Amino acid sequence: MLHGRPALLASAGVTRPGDMFGQVLPWLLVFLGIVVVGAIVVAIIRRRVWGQDGGAPDAGFTLHDLRSLHASGQISTEEFERAKSAMIAQVGGDTSENAAGEAEQSAPDA
Repeated sequence: MLHGRPALLASAGVTRPGDMFGQVLPWLLVFLGIVVVGAIVVAIIRRRVWGQDGGAPDAGFTLHDLRSLHASGQISTEEFERAKSAMIAQVGGDTSENAAGEAEQSAPDA
C-alpha cells in the first residue's frame, strides 16, 4: 500500500496531488463567498438595529447645551449657574456637601 497512491487520494478519485487542489479550490471560493455575504448581512442588520451612526445612544442634555441656552438668552445667568452646579454635582465633579446641597435646593419642586 505504501508504494501506490495514498488511500485518501485514491478514494477521492484523484490521480495527482494537483488535481486535488483543483477540486478543493471551487469549494474554498464558495465558502469564502458565504462568509462575505454573511458579513454583509450582519452589517446591514446591525445598521438597522443600532441606527446609521452605529454608536451609543444620545448623551442627553450636556453642559454645552446649557451654555448655548444661556448665550441665546433662553435662560438667565442665575438659572445657568444653578443648572451648571446641579450638573457638576450630579456627575461627581464637586464632592463637597455644599455643592450637593445647593444643587438639591435649586431644583424646582415640580
